[in-house]
This record gives sequence, structure tokens and C-alpha cells, in this order.
Amino acid sequence: MGRPPKNTKPLTADEITAAALKQLDLHGEKAVTFRQLAQYFNVTPMAIAHHVGTRDQLFNRIAAQIYQDTSPEINDQNSLNALKNSLERYCQKVISHPQLTHYIFANPTLIANSLDILTHQITQYLAQMIDDEIQIKILLGVIIDYTHGFAISTAAYQHQDGQTIKDYQQGLNWILSKIV
Repeated sequence: MGRPPKNTKPLTADEITAAALKQLDLHGEKAVTFRQLAQYFNVTPMAIAHHVGTRDQLFNRIAAQIYQDTSPEINDQNSLNALKNSLERYCQKVISHPQLTHYIFANPTLIANSLDILTHQITQYLAQMIDDEIQIKILLGVIIDYTHGFAISTAAYQHQDGQTIKDYQQGLNWILSKIV
């Protein structure tokens, strides 16, 4: 352990983040430790910290990487389709990485910037359709809760013949049809 030999490839934050995500997906949040990652890379825990900062910073990196393509670019002509596509991508990410979502729920300060952007974009879309701020907040909560509830329950029962992303789309379409 310790400093790698000079002829080896240097360790990168991206490699550590990928290994941490794999560990998170396979074994849950408690399995993601600097000691475990250090053993995996045959370095010291301090070497891991040098590249990724704190554990919270590592989880922020993981979330940013996973959710980077979920924020829609909404314009007036296709805002509904852009919103639906972004929500479907986000739902699929939650289904693929439920342990990350559980960790974020337990540590809401770790919500990645891309999730803040997605929430803002949903709010902007709703504001195009509705003038009442209270109704916007209610519908925002309904859409977010539906998305998380669907994705987490689907992830939990993925091994069975359960719901698919098409089922999510049907539910989302039903919710959005109530405001159009």
C-alpha cells in the first residue's frame, strides 16, 4: 500500500467515483468507505481522500455523474416532451441506482446540482400552464413523489415481473393531462 510505483498509471477521481458507485450499487451506502476503496486500489485511505475530498463530496460526485443528463432544455415549442424525457431519464436512473437515492433522501444537503435544475425546470414548466403558485407547489410535489415512489418500488421488485418505464410514462401522462 502507499504510493504507487512510478511506472503505474496514476489514480484518478473518476476511477474512484466509478468504484464507489459499483460498491454502492452492490452493497449499499455503508460499504462505501475510504478504507474499502483504498484496499481495492491498493493505496492508503488518505490517497482516496486526496482525490475525492470527503465522503460527502464523493457522494456528490457520484450523484452529479449519475444525474448529469436529467435536466431538460425547455423551450416553448417542446417543453412538455423535454420535461417528460427528463423525468423518464431520472426515473430510470433511480431504478438503476436505488441505493444512491436512499442515501440522498437521508442526506438532503447532498442533492446534486442537476437535481436542483430538474426541480426548477419542472416548476418553470408548471408555471407556463398554471398561474397559482400554491397549485404549482402541489403539482411539483405530486410529480416528484410519483416519480420517486414509482422508481423505488420498481427497483425493489425488479427481479419480478413488475412495472416498466412504460407504466411510469402512463402515470406521468395522466398527471400532466390534469393540468393541460
